[in-house]
Amino acid sequence: DGACILAEALSANSLLKTLHLSSTRIGCKGCSRIAECLAQNTTLQKLYLDINNIEDAGCASLACMLGSNCSLVHLDLQMNNFGADGYRQLEQAVKSNTGLGHLGLSKSILSSKEVVESIQASTEANRARLEEHTEDEASVPVLQSESSN
Repeated sequence: DGACILAEALSANSLLKTLHLSSTRIGCKGCSRIAECLAQNTTLQKLYLDINNIEDAGCASLACMLGSNCSLVHLDLQMNNFGADGYRQLEQAVKSNTGLGHLGLSKSILSSKEVVESIQASTEANRARLEEHTEDEASVPVLQSESSN
């Protein structure tokens, strides 16, 4: 299975920052395997899994991965087939994840308005935290050694 081979490669990934797997028919099994391998990955920042027939079981694996992976800042799950259970699992994961700044969910089977708003609030808070962290890094003076002539 191609998703399983790709997942193994992701385990050892130290270069790839963006991965587009849109419309690749990975389904829940492939999604789960990729999520398992990304749990320890600190390099990948953007993952596109839209239009992949991911259901609640795949969301459970992604939610588990988000519990330990804070390097992923963008996750696209648009146009998949998960329902209220999947949304709730993602909601809980996003609340505890401090890195994810974007979770694309449009055109998926919608859950309750409260769950969607909770996910949006969490990702907005993460984006603000990430922007603040970036501004703090930019304001730190760079130390330069003086050269003697």
